[in-house]
Amino acid sequence: MDTRKTIKKIGNSAFLPLSQDILQELKADVGSTLRVSVSERQFTAQVVDSHYDETWRAADRMASRYARTLRLFGQ
Repeated sequence: MDTRKTIKKIGNSAFLPLSQDILQELKADVGSTLRVSVSERQFTAQVVDSHYDETWRAADRMASRYARTLRLFGQ
């Protein structure tokens, strides 16, 4: 899908309105979290799979808490 959108100002922030068609294409809804990356004056928005991110956060917490134990297991 290729379309033009205008960045709007709301208070002290910028806002890019997304039409229902774009949301459907992204399989997103109002309140969904997007991961945005910027490169060479272009940005990409990707819907975040919250279960995936929660799993990684839990793994990071576990690795931090048991770092010494994991190092010992790795020897």
